[in-house]
Amino acid sequence: MYKILLTIVVMCSTFTQTPYALGAQLSFDASLTSASVGDVLPVEVLLDTNTETINTVDVSFTIPTSLFDFVRFDDSDSVVSLWITKPSYDKASGMVTLQGLIPGGIKSTDAHLLRFYVTAHEKGQADIAFNPSTILLHDGIGTQASLSTQNMHFSVDFDDKQINESPIFDDEEPEAFTPQIAQDPDVYDGKHFLVFSTKDKGSGVTTFKVKEGFFSKYVIAESPYQLRYQNLDKTIYVKAVDAVGNERSAIIYPHDSSIWHRTSLYSISILLLCISSLLLVWHIRKVRLS
Repeated sequence: MYKILLTIVVMCSTFTQTPYALGAQLSFDASLTSASVGDVLPVEVLLDTNTETINTVDVSFTIPTSLFDFVRFDDSDSVVSLWITKPSYDKASGMVTLQGLIPGGIKSTDAHLLRFYVTAHEKGQADIAFNPSTILLHDGIGTQASLSTQNMHFSVDFDDKQINESPIFDDEEPEAFTPQIAQDPDVYDGKHFLVFSTKDKGSGVTTFKVKEGFFSKYVIAESPYQLRYQNLDKTIYVKAVDAVGNERSAIIYPHDSSIWHRTSLYSISILLLCISSLLLVWHIRKVRLS
């Protein structure tokens, strides 16, 4: 999957064995580390690049299932703009994985990678802990930065007081975006594919949908998406849907459609002008006859 994304983002690196650079650090941040059963806790995943510029993250961590139930992800404020693997949660193990690219790279002491929410369901103590993860420098050769991690300790007790997550209020569409058609010999056997990405500042983008042709049906899709109609003679529709159902649509017309549209508009304009002229002549004659 890395190979696919590398053809899309210029100067993003491959995962190779290279000398280690100065260290970056992954950490968690939470407003509460002591909670009661029933509380919903937001937790941030942060990256300190330590003066280096980073463009690729491959992060894994584990949520203790003995203490917490996973609720949802929110990547609306993430510095990652292209996901190789969108944040995913494995219920059996409690493991979260995410892989993404930051085109152009980023240098920051507190780059926001992800926010997630958990519900405390059992009394006890445990750590939300990082698993082996990888960070790459934005140096054109895929230098793997040395990386340290800082886990976060949580304690849960029984308490009548509960802090519940506020309802999500989001009445705005995801941000406008422009899907791109690409082709590369190493991707989908050289067939055309579609690349798309956007963000939603309110509740986060949860789903993308694609359809090829006006009368076809939307299908749930992930970028990059292999196109069914390789002649590129269909209008392509892409929808981004956020967590509360707001949608943003983008359209790609067939390659020659701009010429067709210009020709059609010109023809229609001439036709309307002719009709208007005929109606004017007819009206004048009618007035004279009367």
